[in-house]
Amino acid sequence: MTEFVTTALEDGVLVVKLARADKKNALTQAMYSALTDALSQAESDLAVKAVLLQGNDQVFCAGNDLEDFLSLKDLGQDSPILRFLTTLVRFKKPLLAAVAGPAVGIGTTVLLHCDLVVAQQGARFQLPFVALGLCAEAGSSVLLAQRVGQAKANEWLLTGKAYSSEEALAQGLINQVVEKDVCATGLAMAKQLAQLPSDALVTTKALIRAPFQAEAEKAIFDEAREFVRLLQGDECKGAIRAFFSRR
Repeated sequence: MTEFVTTALEDGVLVVKLARADKKNALTQAMYSALTDALSQAESDLAVKAVLLQGNDQVFCAGNDLEDFLSLKDLGQDSPILRFLTTLVRFKKPLLAAVAGPAVGIGTTVLLHCDLVVAQQGARFQLPFVALGLCAEAGSSVLLAQRVGQAKANEWLLTGKAYSSEEALAQGLINQVVEKDVCATGLAMAKQLAQLPSDALVTTKALIRAPFQAEAEKAIFDEAREFVRLLQGDECKGAIRAFFSRR
């Protein structure tokens, strides 16, 4: 477990915290591995009834760490990112997220695999893949349209525009918006689920997701293949150079 991903068990809820706030919780390969380990731990631990994914009350996740990401040569099944995504899409227990501040790239697409999401006012969601010369990931080419409808999925994925927690709520991406204390609210929601019969929770989640489970898994691998191709292309390299020069 990396120092940038921590876990704590509280009343049946495994709180998985992104703890790299100085980098807005941008994910590295090591952090993906740690997240996979946390979900695997939760899956096998009978004491864990639900999982809450969070940052803090100022920041959730600004996407991938681009400097780390540029070293990526492969997105095979054993790569840290693909291991995380396949573990995520197959995760059986209730998964919740508490979102504050930026939720960019994977910071938004991970929410498509969550069963309940609460966001703080001022949270900002964005899928800037095309602007970086890349394509949708984490199954979002399939799951986003199923969640918010085809028209809005087209808008968010193709234009890469940012949108607010209020718009995310209106479109059905998230479940609730709170003024403050989003992590405490998320934990309270998770604890409520943790008190319910576990078998019924897991069975109901499986039934809800069964109609699009196979399609979502296929999309993850199809996207990964195209993602690597685009990552190695001139458009992406130029877009990332421009990003660093602006920063």
